[in-house]
Amino acid sequence: MLIVTCAAVLVWVPIPTVTELREWAAEFGPIFPILFFVANVLVTLFPIPRTMFTVTGGLLFGVLPGIMIAIGAGTLSAVIALLLVRVLGRDFVHARITAPTFHEVNARLARRGWLAVASLRLIAPIPFSVVNYCCALSSVRVFPFAVATFFGMMPGTVGVILLADAVTGETDPRLALLSGALLGIGVIGLIADSKLGAREALHLQPHDPVADAAH
Repeated sequence: MLIVTCAAVLVWVPIPTVTELREWAAEFGPIFPILFFVANVLVTLFPIPRTMFTVTGGLLFGVLPGIMIAIGAGTLSAVIALLLVRVLGRDFVHARITAPTFHEVNARLARRGWLAVASLRLIAPIPFSVVNYCCALSSVRVFPFAVATFFGMMPGTVGVILLADAVTGETDPRLALLSGALLGIGVIGLIADSKLGAREALHLQPHDPVADAAH
């Protein structure tokens, strides 16, 4: 019944065009983008996909304003989530986790957290909010986390908004090239981070005194 109802709505209810949506948003005046920004920040504090806001922002406000709102709100939301989790529960979690792997990852994030965070944002193998919570439990510093989040969200955000804007037929191909270039940088960063981690693990391996004496 629900499927039939949804199908009927799609058939009989007129769907507004992108131009009509942007005209509708403009009628609310400059306060509407601000309210949308605040709602984006608050909602994405929780494990809710931010893609919904990214697409909606691009459709309502256009490509460049949509990108600015999505990246700005995402960065602010990530920093707030990081600080909230640290205030409310990081010490509690740390006191109860004894696995050596956790502390090794924690130390790795503390040394070059910006690279790991940026790579995760660029490649996006883990949901946005989950990355925030995991980083909050680590020792990564706030400023590198914020900068890495800001730049790391760019290719995915640009790509999603360009995809949404493609229905207008007016998408600037230069933005698509920029999104692809940033994604390539993210892949390089992820490879560099894994290589550095493997090199550190090799240096941290315990030496065999007998083997050393043999050499």
